[in-house]
Amino acid sequence: MGSRLALLFFKFLSRLPYPVLYIISDFFFVVVYRIMRYRKKVVVQNLKNSFPEKSAQEIEEISKEFYRFLSDLVIENIKSTNTTADVIKERMQVELHEDYLKALKEKRNIILMIGHYGNWEYAQLRYSLMEERHRFVGIYKKIGNDLFDDFMFKSRGRFGTDLVEVKETSKHINTVHESGEPFILALVGDQTPSKERGYWMDFLNQDTPVFFGAEHYAKKFNAQVFFCDIDRIKRGFYKYSVNPILLEPLSSENGEITETHTKYLESVINNKPELWIWSHKRWKHRRPSELPENLISTRFPGK
Repeated sequence: MGSRLALLFFKFLSRLPYPVLYIISDFFFVVVYRIMRYRKKVVVQNLKNSFPEKSAQEIEEISKEFYRFLSDLVIENIKSTNTTADVIKERMQVELHEDYLKALKEKRNIILMIGHYGNWEYAQLRYSLMEERHRFVGIYKKIGNDLFDDFMFKSRGRFGTDLVEVKETSKHINTVHESGEPFILALVGDQTPSKERGYWMDFLNQDTPVFFGAEHYAKKFNAQVFFCDIDRIKRGFYKYSVNPILLEPLSSENGEITETHTKYLESVINNKPELWIWSHKRWKHRRPSELPENLISTRFPGK
């Protein structure tokens, strides 16, 4: 009963106009930042470790702007479940690199990297609406509540994305590949793997395990790797650029693809740090004392 009421309230919010929702967001910011201080210690410590050169005042300012953005992001993502295709197109501009268009023309498989940066939910919906794409496969993790999981699954996939649960990724991609149909596989590059299976490298001045999946699939399917670079133009309006990361995966060295997309994300974060999700416990693991050499970066060793 509680879940049904929560979902009804969620749907009610999604039907409110943007101006009203941003008033709610402003109130939500005060509650989360000033009163609850939601994960404030985690946010500040992550920022301090990532930007040791910044003063306490600069760290606090980034923290404050992050919470403002987080409040907007929550509201925007609720709204996105009930937003039309035309509104998504209006609020998320697209810029496509010539190498990406060439890859489509040549029917090359594509790995599209993205981070928890900007409004990635808008980006996924906007990408689904593009004419300039192959079959688009997105990975999702089931929500614990079946009612909300079903609702979010239908919402995220309503414009044509193949949504695949994490553990079914390999099976689904193999099936698509065997059909002869080129694909675009979207992967989030800043999630945290187990410390034994991650590829360890420097990311934001910290020793960090990174998922090796993008490199695995790029080499297995000879897929070119691109990055979806999201920028916020103004409140509620974004632009994403699809830029090349590595176009010849089979000739790349071990770890090169993983390092390149991770360092690309790092440069994006450095430009506008308030748009990344600092409340995640991204650095909860410490590198094990014994790891295979192929899981440790020599070009960007962790500190």
